[in-house]
Amino acid sequence: MPKKYRHYGWECSPYSTKTRSYFRYKQIPFDDIHPTAIEIKFIMEKRVGFTIMPVVIAPQGHTLQDSSEIIDAVESAHPARPVFPVPPKQRLISYLFELYGDEWLPIISMTTRWTIPANKAFAFEEFGHCAFPFLPRALTTPLGKKIGAKLNSYLPVLGITEKTKPQIHLWLAELLTQLDTHFSEHPFLLGSQPCLGDFAFHGPLYSHVWRDPASRHLIEAHPHLNAWRERMMHPANVMGSFLDNDEIPPTLWPILQRMFKEQHPVLIKSVQQIQNYLDENPNPKRFPRSLGKVRFQIGGVEEERTLTTFPIWKMQRAFNFYQSLDVKEKENVDTLLSEVGGQEYMQTEITFKLVRNNFKVQVA
Repeated sequence: MPKKYRHYGWECSPYSTKTRSYFRYKQIPFDDIHPTAIEIKFIMEKRVGFTIMPVVIAPQGHTLQDSSEIIDAVESAHPARPVFPVPPKQRLISYLFELYGDEWLPIISMTTRWTIPANKAFAFEEFGHCAFPFLPRALTTPLGKKIGAKLNSYLPVLGITEKTKPQIHLWLAELLTQLDTHFSEHPFLLGSQPCLGDFAFHGPLYSHVWRDPASRHLIEAHPHLNAWRERMMHPANVMGSFLDNDEIPPTLWPILQRMFKEQHPVLIKSVQQIQNYLDENPNPKRFPRSLGKVRFQIGGVEEERTLTTFPIWKMQRAFNFYQSLDVKEKENVDTLLSEVGGQEYMQTEITFKLVRNNFKVQVA
């Protein structure tokens, strides 16, 4: 019997949700493993070097880690039912929505999980039960608190403070309404089949906002969005296509406008700071995961967060694709970008190249 992909990740992990839904949509047989502490220590950490989810072991035996690299590798090996649109506008927006879902929406999902007491208690209990299912609940919850304490400590890293929390909740309400409006007209972001961006949005919106008990009602109050969530949970039978004529529905424009207004200034500042670092350290033996602090805005409220370097590795996917377009394609894309406030940001020149080697970001 042929070997299957082995997918290690918890239900409460947003990036595991992203890849789990992807495998289901692709109709690829896989073993969906919810790892215990023993499997985390002796399988996942042994292969990757640190604790992170998801980890995928391919049928050939090699290890895949990071949701984007997992999808890239599996998409290459299994091209049927593609999640990458071909036309340039849709392809670019799919990449940008992945970047937004993976690297900016965690501001929302970490806020709902770690600043709402009932969600926080639920997460502690679930972490303990997932890691130690062989122990009684009286013992697993304290252990879950130890696991969750590290994740809870990331709030200031993301800029989640008492100052920004009210604006984050307003942003969440706005986003859910915008998505509900969009999904009242289209089953998925770019048509009647999911694109890369659907999976990236599904991760935090399902595994944190919907699945955590005290925020579930926020999703379920929006029937079209909730129906999309159901489709993303069970996408194997979806048969559809991307929209004709490289269309980006106007219902997505407000989301794109806010994305460019709030996320992309941080990305551009990060590119500049990385370049400054490389000017002073042209051949670093170890590339830093962070480079100080960066100012940002949520809903007009300014705060600071840690300037992390990993998002720029993922940002390269979208920007490299944009730079690869021919003159006519770029003109068509720029027409859209000018409408959503993104044309100036997409002209940013990235003079360095970041790669992932041995599951860590490095300078090529």
